[in-house]
Amino acid sequence: MMKALLFDIDGTLVNSHGLGRRAFEDAILNVTGIPVDMSTVDWYGRTDYDIVAKLLEEKNISSGMEEKINSIFKNFVIHFRDYAEKYSNAISVFPGVKDLLEALSSRCIGLVTGNVMEAAYIKLEKAGIKNFFPYGIGGFGNEKRERHLLVPIALERMKKYYECKDFSDVFIIGDSPRDIECAKKNNAKSLIVATGRMNKDELAQYKPDYIFSSFEEKEKIMNILN
Repeated sequence: MMKALLFDIDGTLVNSHGLGRRAFEDAILNVTGIPVDMSTVDWYGRTDYDIVAKLLEEKNISSGMEEKINSIFKNFVIHFRDYAEKYSNAISVFPGVKDLLEALSSRCIGLVTGNVMEAAYIKLEKAGIKNFFPYGIGGFGNEKRERHLLVPIALERMKKYYECKDFSDVFIIGDSPRDIECAKKNNAKSLIVATGRMNKDELAQYKPDYIFSSFEEKEKIMNILN
């Protein structure tokens, strides 16, 4: 049986330098008429669903919340695509990512990301790594509020796409404590890189199964994933 490799995006594969914040500010203002400052929001490892729902709750917007969240996501994608085109150099891939993905190109790869699905693939495209990830194969931040609930969704899609009844192991590959928690809640293994907000020593306190400074440690990582 094959191993399922589920990648996070922001802080793990790419750095989008705050483009999502600006697009969400525009989208929330357009849908609700309320200005928000997304620079004060803790994004680290959270889903876009959780971030937007929490903001609406704080603004005491409860009526028709699901409809408003979906409208915000649709509006957000339009703004994010525009920003990504205008500031295309703002989205960059981390060192070692392309080499690792090349080495894993024949493997069962998917996504578990806090990003809205359309925005996820815009980021991957601008970073030059979209071709490594089959479209829609993963769990996305517009689908569930809690990150760990995205894993079963991703695995079902991967089983159909890769024509695999089951996987010998599931790896959650990310950069945050929430990725580690996500793995534990799904009896999966966490492989963490210290390319996001926290350094290696800080992340080690959350007891991931494997931790690396970056994907530049390709040979060591491949020994685990093989």
